[in-house]
Amino acid sequence: MRKWQRSGFLLIFLFSGQTFLFAQTNKTEEIPPWMEKVDKRGQASYLVPKGSKAGKFGAEYKVETTEEFVARRFYEIDQRLAKAEQREEDLEKELDEKLENLQKQLADLNTALQDMKKESAVQATAGGAIPIESFDVKEP
Repeated sequence: MRKWQRSGFLLIFLFSGQTFLFAQTNKTEEIPPWMEKVDKRGQASYLVPKGSKAGKFGAEYKVETTEEFVARRFYEIDQRLAKAEQREEDLEKELDEKLENLQKQLADLNTALQDMKKESAVQATAGGAIPIESFDVKEP
């Protein structure tokens, strides 16, 4: 009987050593950058695309299918794209308003400069001063 026990222990030791070595080789496995490893609390592990939803629902552990993942990602990308397009439109409107405001200010400055030139010319003829002719602001 002792022979059977020793051989049983020997078999168990050999098999446990192989599983231990197998577990070590799995731990050194490289995971691609677009994938992530999901552990099922010691029972199993899965490689799934990054960002896929996984979790325990009742007694089952579910990982979303590839079709669900792709559909969800496309929906999220469409939502982000719509927000970006709306933000771009808002920025264009804001930029147009600021450009219009700057053009009005430039026109006001040109009018003020023309008035100053006229006054300078009147004062120059009366007092002998040099008129301001070197200040020309051109509109873009």
